[in-house]
Amino acid sequence: MKPARILLLLATTAAAVLAATGPARAAAGFEVDIEDERLLLSGSLEGQFAAASWKDLGVKEVRVQAHWWQIAPSAKSTNTSSEMAAIGR
Repeated sequence: MKPARILLLLATTAAAVLAATGPARAAAGFEVDIEDERLLLSGSLEGQFAAASWKDLGVKEVRVQAHWWQIAPSAKSTNTSSEMAAIGR
């Protein structure tokens, strides 16, 4: 078979496969998770601007996994301060 004919056959097959597939649809309740503790926990302005842009994009929920030994009021704290408790609400 000639190379031009093989190429035409491949192109025709690819076009037929692409035409037969339906549009992609997201599953109901689909969620996307992105992890960047460096951005959120660094205390920089960049983290604040990122969080504001997420709100503008329609993000409704953000979950942050933080290390207690880094954010606790003191090294031996077992209870949260009232300020930290308010954050969790």
